[in-house]
Amino acid sequence: RVLFRSTLILKRIPHNSFYSKTLNGIFSTKKIKLYSQNQIYNLSLFFEEDVIECEFKVNKLPKEILSEAKRLLPNSNYIGFSITQGNKYRKKSWSIYKFTALANKILSKNKGNVSKNREGLVALLSDTIESARKKAESSLMSHGNGIRTARSISEFQDTLIKIIYEFIVQNVYSPEDQKNIDKICLVAVGGYGRGTLAPFSDIDLLFLHSNKLNSWTESVIEYMLYILWDLGFKVGHATRNLDQCLELSKSDLTIRTSILEARYVHGYKDLYEKLVKRFNTEIVAKTADEFIEMKLDERDKRHSTYGASRFLVEPNVKESKGGLRDLHTLFWIGKYLFRTQALDDLTKNDQFLTSSELNSFKKAEDFLWVVRCHLHFISNRDNEVLTFDKQLELASRLGYAKRPGQKDVERFMKHYFMTAKEVGNLTR
Repeated sequence: RVLFRSTLILKRIPHNSFYSKTLNGIFSTKKIKLYSQNQIYNLSLFFEEDVIECEFKVNKLPKEILSEAKRLLPNSNYIGFSITQGNKYRKKSWSIYKFTALANKILSKNKGNVSKNREGLVALLSDTIESARKKAESSLMSHGNGIRTARSISEFQDTLIKIIYEFIVQNVYSPEDQKNIDKICLVAVGGYGRGTLAPFSDIDLLFLHSNKLNSWTESVIEYMLYILWDLGFKVGHATRNLDQCLELSKSDLTIRTSILEARYVHGYKDLYEKLVKRFNTEIVAKTADEFIEMKLDERDKRHSTYGASRFLVEPNVKESKGGLRDLHTLFWIGKYLFRTQALDDLTKNDQFLTSSELNSFKKAEDFLWVVRCHLHFISNRDNEVLTFDKQLELASRLGYAKRPGQKDVERFMKHYFMTAKEVGNLTR
């Protein structure tokens, strides 16, 4: 529970990876304002049972706030803090409550045993992940919006990854000399980079580092991957520095596409910003024609593999012709040509999509995401194929009713095929 959220004045503190992005919105809040100034940083002070959140600017030392917090919580042990430059309070989709207090109990119980600490953290987070999936499914049934569900799952994954990383660097492999460590930036790529995730999708992560890998960096990354694997996630991962990312993207289309969709999650943001800047100037600016040709060729090969018709009796929602991947390919080409960040930007002056085409794109994308998310939930795993038995279940789940001469499943699949045809109209 948060005792208060105040606006305070503090000495400016440099942002780095050892100050986690504050977990704003994770805790219920009772606001008590002390005095107000322009916001620069967010601060969270963690105690065994409580969290105090503040915003601050300059001139007041953190220890003075800590003293004030200890005065308010005389019987609670101080655990640690997190600081970031960030936006104002924003409620998250799910609550990971009392994490710090429970993590502290794990650390106290295991007394530095790295393996036991990992087991304890996995046990702590497993129930939270299961609860989050159930809430995502309930929300999808309630509002019926596929994109909204996929984005909220991605946001939850962001929070989870930040928590795991901070647990490691603050409690397991905290370096003695922070000045000489290798900087790490956690970057989402692939579908995760787009900010959309199906319930059981793979998590694609780039561990971007600044120098040659040292033992500390390798230990942190390895420990983090083991935790994610233990939690049941399938993780596609790469560990590279800036030069390696750029060099590999020249010859590998998959890597180039993943960097095109890269999104900052946590850590040293300057590394991410340098990657994006150099990628745009050294790769994208010189290879637009090549990228388009390779992507269209990749699409044709994929259609050959998964079926050249948009009317397959058991289609793959993601990879088949008329599926989500065709929409992704269209967006990748537009983004590569015009360096836009959002889909809506591609309609400026009808340079790539008209307003009507944009609406068709969004409508088709959301329907396919609705189908994909439900398919994952009813399969309880990563499943992209609409088999006959799943078609029957989805038709009922999505509320399709029988009509004279037409079954509910037939009406559902007709809607699916009409959407696939519309995707074809957009992408041919």
